[in-house]
Amino acid sequence: MASKQDTKRFLTLSLAALGVVYGDIGTSPLYAFQASLQNLPTNRENVEGVLSLIFWSLIIVVAIKYLSIILRADNDGEGGIMALNRLLKPYVKKTAGLLFVITIIGVGLIIGDGMLTPTISILGAVQGLDSISPHFAPLVVPVTLVVLVFLFWLQRKGTEQIGIVFGPMILVWFFVIGFLGLIQILKVPSIILAANPYYALLFFMEHKYQAIITLGSVFLVVTGGEALYADVGHFSKNPIRLGWFCVVMPGLVLNYFGQGAFLLVHPGLIDNTFYQIVPAWFLPYLVVIATVATVIASQAIISAVFSIVKQAVLLNFLPRLKIIQTSLVEKGQVYLPVVNTFLLVGTCLLVLGFKSTTSLSNAYGLAVNLDMIITTILVFFIAKRIWKWRTRLAIFGLIFIVDIVYLIGNGHKILDGGWIPLAIALAIAMMMWTWSKGFKRLYFMNRRNVLLDRTILNDLNENKIRRLPGTGLFITDPYDQSGGSLLHHLKINHLLAENVIFLSVVIDDHPYVPLSKKFTIEEKAEGFYLLNIHYGFTETINLPDILKNISRNTALPFHLNNIDTMTFFIEIIGLEISRNAGNNMPLWQKLLFSFMLRNALPDIQFYDLPYNRTVAIGTYYKL
Repeated sequence: MASKQDTKRFLTLSLAALGVVYGDIGTSPLYAFQASLQNLPTNRENVEGVLSLIFWSLIIVVAIKYLSIILRADNDGEGGIMALNRLLKPYVKKTAGLLFVITIIGVGLIIGDGMLTPTISILGAVQGLDSISPHFAPLVVPVTLVVLVFLFWLQRKGTEQIGIVFGPMILVWFFVIGFLGLIQILKVPSIILAANPYYALLFFMEHKYQAIITLGSVFLVVTGGEALYADVGHFSKNPIRLGWFCVVMPGLVLNYFGQGAFLLVHPGLIDNTFYQIVPAWFLPYLVVIATVATVIASQAIISAVFSIVKQAVLLNFLPRLKIIQTSLVEKGQVYLPVVNTFLLVGTCLLVLGFKSTTSLSNAYGLAVNLDMIITTILVFFIAKRIWKWRTRLAIFGLIFIVDIVYLIGNGHKILDGGWIPLAIALAIAMMMWTWSKGFKRLYFMNRRNVLLDRTILNDLNENKIRRLPGTGLFITDPYDQSGGSLLHHLKINHLLAENVIFLSVVIDDHPYVPLSKKFTIEEKAEGFYLLNIHYGFTETINLPDILKNISRNTALPFHLNNIDTMTFFIEIIGLEISRNAGNNMPLWQKLLFSFMLRNALPDIQFYDLPYNRTVAIGTYYKL
């Protein structure tokens, strides 16, 4: 039987999950219902049909697909596409290339979602100014831009201090929108009959292909589902499920059905339906509440983008970027300045280009839809190869059909703005593909440098190279595990430290690695050691700190008690670009890889090494 303390912690987690997990999907009523009926007559049949589609979309996509199935596919508690990639990697060796392609496309789509979600959510909230007074309409775009600039400026401060209020604020949001919807439902109680799937079927029978097009707009009500899964690592699964069934779904259903009831009485007032159901005296307050709620919703997806880009950087899918830990307690709270600037510029351009949620909704749903399809495919293989499902695999067939129907409904949006997230995803995927391909080429050029071979190291010892007291630590790169930087050091200086340590950072397929499994040591020859330090793909790397931790807690064959005076050796790469196409990289890709390599974060910053005790050795390659 659960104790009071366990119950209190469970409820606290459920409340906190509202702000982090459900902020995105919770702000969909601002624009989703209006977008679904935008091109249809607002008669009773259409309103009831759209409401039925909304209700069953929430049931099928969120309650069944994500909360019942997808949440099972976690990697030691972490969710998201990178977690799925590492979970599947050992099981798909023959199709590793296909898994890589699917993953980089998925990462690109999520980054595109990180631009679109803040834009459409905050713009939808600020559009309430127009409902207060038509004189405020010119202020919608400028105020949205100000809120976006403030939101992205806030990222450098971290969310640890303000995070504690996210849950209560979103709880207030769901209570308010649910209550406003309930007031309208009480005026037209028959609207609740629209929950019957018969009305959705009738809508399809009457409108046929137009109904599928409408389904593309209805999809906007579930666009927070993917962010829900990406943020699951912050909480356990049951608090997330409790929040959905007790707070989120009741609030959403009441508000959507309330908007439908309002349209049955006032069929001509389709613009800004969300704000139309609000009493005039409460409008200014609701605009403020909605803006705060959309900032929180945007914070959730921005944090998810930061996390997934960090994972991609650690796994060498992307160039090294500056990663700042913003919380001493929560490891998942990070800030990436380059990504933050990229998202800020992108969101501002989207606001200036589209100016309203009606136009922007065409660009929004397609990216999330494709991302959900990728998740469905990856979890299908997890169910087949890891969970060993057999008869239950048919469930994925039904889910995949639903995803494809939504995709058909979203397909027509490509020319009306849907190309934007696809272009973003393609650009990000191209960068990741180029980065991977370039590093494979560097690895090929380095594979002959077998300096860590025992024979070579013994030769070095026999040659009586001058050995200085102390320890020299040479950090190897992902493309060069053979200690090539030491070879260059020997050619120049003709001396070595008494103990030479080759340090290789290994990123495991798990989010976290305990200290007991943090490192392995191999003696390559007398005075030469290979130290592999293992990190999870969500951890923050700080080599001096982990070396001190290892030296305090472990008996080592060499001394690490001089870390504060130890010299670190790193390698800096220079590339000469050749027009020779013989190495299977076209010129444009060589130039792109060279640009990314030059602008990647240097090892000294990425590993948090001391500036006054780090020696950089330059190496040049012809690509």
